[in-house]
Amino acid sequence: DRKRRREGKERQVGEELYTWFQNQVAQGSRLSGNDIKEKARLLAAQKGHHFEPSDGWLSRWKQRHGLSTPRKESSASQHHSSQLSGVSASTPPHWVSSAELVALLKQYSADNVFAAAETALYYSAYPADRCQQELVKDKKATERITLLICANLTGTEKRPLLLVGDSGASRSFPDDPSRLPLICKFAQKARMNAAIFTEWLSFWDWQLGLHQRSVLLLVENTPAHTSSAHLENVRLYFHPQPILKGVARNLKAHYRSRLYGRVSASLSVQRNTRAADLIRKTTVLDALYLVRESWDSVKGDTVSGVFAQVGLPLCGTPLPRGGAGVTGMQDVSVPPGLTYDEFCRFVNLDDFLEGVVDRVTETHEDEYEVTDEEALKAIDFLRTMAMREGRDEWYRSSREMEDFWLQRMANKKKQQQQQQ
Repeated sequence: DRKRRREGKERQVGEELYTWFQNQVAQGSRLSGNDIKEKARLLAAQKGHHFEPSDGWLSRWKQRHGLSTPRKESSASQHHSSQLSGVSASTPPHWVSSAELVALLKQYSADNVFAAAETALYYSAYPADRCQQELVKDKKATERITLLICANLTGTEKRPLLLVGDSGASRSFPDDPSRLPLICKFAQKARMNAAIFTEWLSFWDWQLGLHQRSVLLLVENTPAHTSSAHLENVRLYFHPQPILKGVARNLKAHYRSRLYGRVSASLSVQRNTRAADLIRKTTVLDALYLVRESWDSVKGDTVSGVFAQVGLPLCGTPLPRGGAGVTGMQDVSVPPGLTYDEFCRFVNLDDFLEGVVDRVTETHEDEYEVTDEEALKAIDFLRTMAMREGRDEWYRSSREMEDFWLQRMANKKKQQQQQQ
């Protein structure tokens, strides 16, 4: 009985450890075996029992969850691979001709052919009227983020989005970035650069190595895509035309449908509030969660249809109905009160703003910071709603939020006292 109880505890530690491992990997952490074993010790200690994970235990844990240490190819196999492909994975990317691309695609399954591209999103841009002849006149409308989109040819795998924000836009973010639903980086004017791209690419290469998987990645030839990283599992090529433009448009359509719906709902209950007042309060953090929801809503058929439109069809797979790869507007709800054409203009606001925003010289204001009073009032309101609706899970969540905020206030007060 004692042995079964111990094994049960170790199994529970292993499951919690895997959840932690996935979160760390998603945020860009590179973990050694010692890091993993140390976390296992801490998780066991939190449950009140002593546990010393051995190398054997770690090996079994990795096998159980489909993880492995990347194997180094021998020089002979690397030479053979280079001869077979014409270029090794670590060779700097170059233009790929149509003939080369056909040959490359024969070396990879469709699931292992990816494309990546950046797209700008002016997350606070909002039409001032139904005709959308002008935007809400506020410099918030000129605040942008850059999203790195990456998906495979079949649409079965959409990589987690990478968000690049302005270097002054992180004030409203949690102290622990692993709690964010997207990978976030910061750069001047929220633009992708070679350092961020290289870090993203190197980490993905490491992840692929854990599963002994190799992929082909097609990108546009831009200065940001200059990478000096030594890649063992990603082969990088420049494609002569944008591939994921339709996917980016579909993502933005979902985003702006949600944003418009959120603003409209607030206006319906706040009679004396203007759309401009609500939009002004939109932070990068708000956009981050909306973007994550929108990316989840982009369907695999949409992605594969976009690939087919640029000449990379999956053999035997017809285009989705309605020319999905052309419009990028499929599976998106047009908000009530807007015609299809009006909504399309709203979705395409980024194309207009990209041409004029660089002329804006105003400095970036700090993100809106929630005060302690505002936070506690909001939590109290949620708790009241939970009790009125008889939703015990909401009530427990409100208590957790209150405990978190009170602890945060206590820590802040302690820091202030230490500084005096």
